[in-house]
Amino acid sequence: MQTHNTVAVVTGAAGGIGAATASALGQRGFRLAIVDIDAGAADAVAARLRVEGHDAITIEANITDEDSVKAMVDAVVGKWGRIDALVNNAGIESMKPFLEIGLAEFERV
Repeated sequence: MQTHNTVAVVTGAAGGIGAATASALGQRGFRLAIVDIDAGAADAVAARLRVEGHDAITIEANITDEDSVKAMVDAVVGKWGRIDALVNNAGIESMKPFLEIGLAEFERV
């Protein structure tokens, strides 16, 4: 499936599953917004994707902050005029057993 005019936003894309997902979408022709709170790591992923021939930009964003998310959306729409796919991959983990996690920590994770 080639999708050369479609745009995907991948959060948590600076490494691991997010970077692999972005790469797979790039191979299918998606334009990619590599979104992460770690701008340096996201830049490295986007640069690698561009070397591979994919259209990729980096956006530093904290998805727990509404203004940051709005700025992310504005940046993507400003660049490509649309968002067709969103991969909500960003997250953190808790090292506590599930039944010991309080509500505030659960919501943060």
